[in-house]
Amino acid sequence: MMVDAGLHYKGLKRDEAIELFKKYAWDDSDKTEKEITRYQGAPGQATAYMVGQLHFKKARNFVKSKLGKRFNLKDFHFYLLVSGDVPLDYMNRRMEKYAACVLEPSETGCQSLLKPPKNNNVIQDNMQEKLDFPDYQMLGNDVWATPRRHSRPIPV
Repeated sequence: MMVDAGLHYKGLKRDEAIELFKKYAWDDSDKTEKEITRYQGAPGQATAYMVGQLHFKKARNFVKSKLGKRFNLKDFHFYLLVSGDVPLDYMNRRMEKYAACVLEPSETGCQSLLKPPKNNNVIQDNMQEKLDFPDYQMLGNDVWATPRRHSRPIPV
């Protein structure tokens, strides 16, 4: 994150970034230069990665504390990742719902979450209503959530 912010905000030069990476990541292989090139080409990527990693760990700790011995890492990863690229707030609420459903599968919306039906229309209708996420529309097998309010395309 130091290198990412340094390159795009503090005016860090490429050579300085490589030296920082070597000093603190203890890596002087060609991977260092590849990482720096990636950071240069995608501002904020390393920072966003770290924020996501921290949220994933927080979600895992939350679910693990709720489920105790019932916690299954493989299932956790499946339910965390099955939604794909979603807003972190949605992911957190989904993982809270997942933990609640593991503990009490008969609760509203749990069957759709734990054992999604094959019919996508049923999922879209039931999941949106039962999980009560007003800002996001559920699509398909809960693979994607998209804002309900669509912006207008910019005229060319």
